[in-house]
Amino acid sequence: MASGDRPPDDLDPTLPAGDDSTLSSDPNTRSTSDDAGSSRPDARPASIGSYTILGKLGEGGMGVVYEAEQQSPHRKVALKVVRGGHFVDDVSIRMFQREAETLGRLKHPGIAAIYESGRTDDGQHFFAMELVPGTTLGTYVTKNDPSLPDRLALYRKICDAVNYAHQRGVIHRDLKPSNILVDETGEPKVLDFGLARITDTTETTELSEVGAIKGTLAYMSPEQARGNPDEIDLRTDVYSLGVILYELLTGRRPYHTDHQSILDAVRAILEEMPAPFGSLTGSANSGVGGLAGGELETITRKALEKDPDRRYQSAAALSDDIERHLTNQPILAHPPSTIYQLRKLVVRNKLPFAFASTLALLLVGFGIWMSVLFSRAEIARQESEAVTDFLSDMLAAVDPGEQGRDVTVREVLDEGSKTIGDEFQEQPLVHARLLRTMGDVYRNLGIYDEAGPLLQQALAIHEDEFGEDHIEISSSLISLGLLHKVNGEFRHAAELFERSLAIREEKFGPEHPRTAYVMDHVADALQGAGEFDSSRALYERAIAIYEKNSESNKLATTMTDLALLLQRKGEYEEAQALYERGVSMKEAELGEDDPTLGLLYNNMAILLKKTGKTDEARAYYEKSIAIREKTLGPDHPDVATSIGNLANLLSQSGKPEEALPLYERSLAIREKALGRNDPSLAIALNNMANVYLLMEDYEAARPLHERALAIREESLGPDHPEVANSLSNVALLLDLTGDYSAAKPLYERAIAIQIAKLGADHPDAALTMHNLAGLHRSLGEFEESEVLYERVQVMWEKKFRSNHPYIIENLTQHATLLRMMGRNGAAEVLEARAAAAR
Repeated sequence: MASGDRPPDDLDPTLPAGDDSTLSSDPNTRSTSDDAGSSRPDARPASIGSYTILGKLGEGGMGVVYEAEQQSPHRKVALKVVRGGHFVDDVSIRMFQREAETLGRLKHPGIAAIYESGRTDDGQHFFAMELVPGTTLGTYVTKNDPSLPDRLALYRKICDAVNYAHQRGVIHRDLKPSNILVDETGEPKVLDFGLARITDTTETTELSEVGAIKGTLAYMSPEQARGNPDEIDLRTDVYSLGVILYELLTGRRPYHTDHQSILDAVRAILEEMPAPFGSLTGSANSGVGGLAGGELETITRKALEKDPDRRYQSAAALSDDIERHLTNQPILAHPPSTIYQLRKLVVRNKLPFAFASTLALLLVGFGIWMSVLFSRAEIARQESEAVTDFLSDMLAAVDPGEQGRDVTVREVLDEGSKTIGDEFQEQPLVHARLLRTMGDVYRNLGIYDEAGPLLQQALAIHEDEFGEDHIEISSSLISLGLLHKVNGEFRHAAELFERSLAIREEKFGPEHPRTAYVMDHVADALQGAGEFDSSRALYERAIAIYEKNSESNKLATTMTDLALLLQRKGEYEEAQALYERGVSMKEAELGEDDPTLGLLYNNMAILLKKTGKTDEARAYYEKSIAIREKTLGPDHPDVATSIGNLANLLSQSGKPEEALPLYERSLAIREKALGRNDPSLAIALNNMANVYLLMEDYEAARPLHERALAIREESLGPDHPEVANSLSNVALLLDLTGDYSAAKPLYERAIAIQIAKLGADHPDAALTMHNLAGLHRSLGEFEESEVLYERVQVMWEKKFRSNHPYIIENLTQHATLLRMMGRNGAAEVLEARAAAAR
């Protein structure tokens, strides 16, 4: 019985109608007619394509949105249909299709996901989206009256979603409270991404009275209000986020645009300053008085600057400044006077300062330190602006419009790597930030040779600039550690992650989610290195921290990581429970086509296969391949992982002819991406060799198994569990070709490693013992053979159901031994058990 089945190497609802009331008032009703007081019946269609229509959720200038029921898979969705039915013009169709395509690129927990787009047989264009159970941001704030820290935490999640879209070239241009839902768990979802980007400024302003504005003009930036699309960029969304922040903090909008003429409303946006917080007497937010003149007002006013160059240059920069406020760090938006900096220092360190008698002395003593803090804040501002400029230039250098073709991410990165050193010789921190970002992208694309030098250089710069224990060094260590991990250099990766962990424990404390994040990485690397007990302890610590802090996203990831470890230790029941919980959480968070799900489905399939659920396992492998090919491309190493594992399932299900071309494709992808000696190649080599074994082509199998063993011993060391698997495979090949004397010590060495590293009852050890029992039987060493068959039976019955193929095989081979020993009665008992199990 071949033992080449290895786990993967990379172990790694309502859609409301458009209401724009302020956050202190109740949002729209769910009227299904044009007039909420009308008694006209709802004229909605009974169905659209394969979707059953349940009700109308809202409508806008371009489309109508229905609540609908999809038949396969069975779920409720928000179904958007282009206005005009069968007679819609070509421009509207192109706009509608472009919106669907744009939404399809955005896979983020804070963005409502798109499921399907298309055209019905009778010509109606539609797309189906996630139906989110929840309320608009305005209604959520009004009903729940969250505390100021909770409002800011919610707002930062909205910024994260917007920033994610910006990184993928999507500018929303219509951000407003009615386009943000808060679900039943308190998590925000941004809706209608791509719509305003497609329609510029012509779609969202509606005239309900002659010369009066009602709509989203109140959220438009000055450049939008001027009507010049050439001025609009991601900072337009930053402005709209500033309006939303103003409302979250005060309950009012910064300008009075309601019931004004269009000209007066535009003039207010272009010329007036936002009303100071201190002037908002009787505000819907009773705590606004305490914010007047404070940091949050300063942050808000920077986001609302008329000149885009004076705003925050990204949604991430805006969010980061709020985090600085929350953690009592100097904010970038505030001119950091000495008194201001001193006040921040006192709050952070809770020192019992006696200002009346010692203030002058303190100012002298801390003057130099305050200037350092100011310098850091100014550096951070310059760094953000420089990064934005460089990325814009890098994209422009490979403009597809000028080149007359599509441009790949690889081409953009290659262009940037040519010039980055010259651009930032005088700005080392900007240089390091860009190096790390580009290195991370290269790594995520599977281009590891290009990633390494960039990440090494980024770490070196940070160490030169900051010393040994700065948070930027922690982040650079993580990026470099991830590269070593995907290259199979687990111990080196663990060392880098452990350095990062020590920094975060010092900076944030041992129970902080940002510390737990690195614990998870250390645990991953230790798992890859075969140090399972240490790995499990860290996973469990991280899970406890995430549960304590309600970090559901990271909790789900760590659960599935621990499930993989338990699977490798043979604790299948506990592993499956964790997988199912973690995968369910991830599906709800990410939608159906996120690449993370490709990894989770792959690992779930391995577990199902090991527990004998072959059909279910195949379905999960196929889902994993489809997601990974779609999101990562056909030549990514992760695609090779899933393809190779599906091939392994087919070969062990008696379908070697189907398996062989899949193995060949998996191996070719890996060799192209990773080189001929990468540790992960051993997986494909072992499994392809096992197919040849099933086909009794031993001559073709032997060099593959021997190459896999050499790669693993070189990269993982002589006592790694993966080395034991390769030893067992080479031994089996020698066994089958009659070279028993050469096979026996390899089996015995493999068993010793498996028991030492995995435990005395591990299924992998049992599998090697089963094969060794067969060798003893071939040599006529019947007693030694019987002892092993009996021990294997006990081990597998602890782990598997009675009808598992391994159990049936062991019963059958044991029965053969008993007949060779002349014990036919005992053999018949085992044969009957095997037949019943089948």
